[in-house]
Amino acid sequence: MENFVWTETLIVGVPMIDIQHKELIMAIHEEKCALTHKCAIASTNQQAHQKFLQIVADLQEEYRVSEDKENVAIRAIVFNET
Repeated sequence: MENFVWTETLIVGVPMIDIQHKELIMAIHEEKCALTHKCAIASTNQQAHQKFLQIVADLQEEYRVSEDKENVAIRAIVFNET
């Protein structure tokens, strides 16, 4: 996994989303550290992150092809809040 660094070019202008993106980047670094140091829970975390990434990818694709983008966006927001 290559090193991914937060920069101001990643700011989208929505404070809540910008904070979430920063937290996501920190989580990526924590996962890399856990794998490097062979933490017991590293594998479980990695599997959970992969599942999360698949859900996000599925939502992105559904949004891309959907004629009801508002409904897909609402489902993504609800998913994010859970």
